[in-house]
Amino acid sequence: MRIISFGDLYCDYYIKNGKDIYVSGGKSDANILVNLSRYFKCAYFGVCGNDPEGNIAVSSLKDVGIETHIREVQDETKTFFINDGVTSKICPYCKKKMSDGYIPAIQSALMWIPDNEKVPLFIFSKAKGGVNLTKVPFFKRQKAKSYYCGNCKIVITPVVEDY
Repeated sequence: MRIISFGDLYCDYYIKNGKDIYVSGGKSDANILVNLSRYFKCAYFGVCGNDPEGNIAVSSLKDVGIETHIREVQDETKTFFINDGVTSKICPYCKKKMSDGYIPAIQSALMWIPDNEKVPLFIFSKAKGGVNLTKVPFFKRQKAKSYYCGNCKIVITPVVEDY
């Protein structure tokens, strides 16, 4: 049997007591594939950056016998730092640690709306092609989990659920 995985290849830095203890290719599918490679022939098809982190990620898969087919189409490989078991968010642009925070929804749900669409007239409506980031703060305050990079002056808000 052969196991094949597809996706973006990340680079994971594992840190304990302030020191790097291990660096490898990461993201859930790659980590699972590494474990399965002990018992099955495995291959990984994906993309990563043409940078040192990308080289580390690809080498770590090859080192455990996983056949790799990588297109280097990104400028930089996405990176995670796992510090004593806790994953910290890293800015995808400058690769520095981002601060945890949130954006409060005061009168209506927070929503991302495509440039060519209009804001809905009613607070319970959703814009065409829009993505709600929170529920409407009707009886309870709502907030969208976000990460801020002070270096790049950018806020990233993951979409947790479709409200």
